[in-house]
Amino acid sequence: MKYRVTLNRRDIIVEAGSKEEAAEQAAGKIHQGEKINRIKEVESSESKSGSWWEIWLD
Repeated sequence: MKYRVTLNRRDIIVEAGSKEEAAEQAAGKIHQGEKINRIKEVESSESKSGSWWEIWLD
């Protein structure tokens, strides 16, 4: 599953088996001063609003 992790400064798209796993992946990649605000299951990494804030984590 793909999850959009919403931080206070940007969004990150991660592939994970659960919300908890998505949070762990994002926690290892966030910058100082950022925090996780929300985790939401998504079907695509494409932005519907036309903005490109998504970053793939490998």
